Amino acid sequence: MDNQHDPFLDPSPPPRVASWRETAAGVLALAPALFIGQLGWVGMKVTDTALLGHVGTHALAAASLSDLWTMASGVLIQGRVLGIFVGNAVGAAKAGTAPWQLAGEWLQVSVAVLG
Repeated sequence: MDNQHDPFLDPSPPPRVASWRETAAGVLALAPALFIGQLGWVGMKVTDTALLGHVGTHALAAASLSDLWTMASGVLIQGRVLGIFVGNAVGAAKAGTAPWQLAGEWLQVSVAVLG
């Protein structure tokens, strides 16, 4: 067996682990962008509701159902849960512990759950 490609027998030192302060600073650096993105989403939904409320109750109900389906399906399709599972599958495939097809199987599972 070739020891150069086995990550468990690699003699190099382990990578440095970031301190909790460095990790907290990195997370807090993302906060303004996330806040602005969420603020824009809420503003768009408030505007939709206000305008559709003047059109009628059927239009408002249809838009509410559409938003419910979009948010429920977005958890799997838009990369939240699906991105984690596919990322793990690709990492395992690169390490040689899982087949590459596993990433596609996770996509198929998410589409089947939503379909």
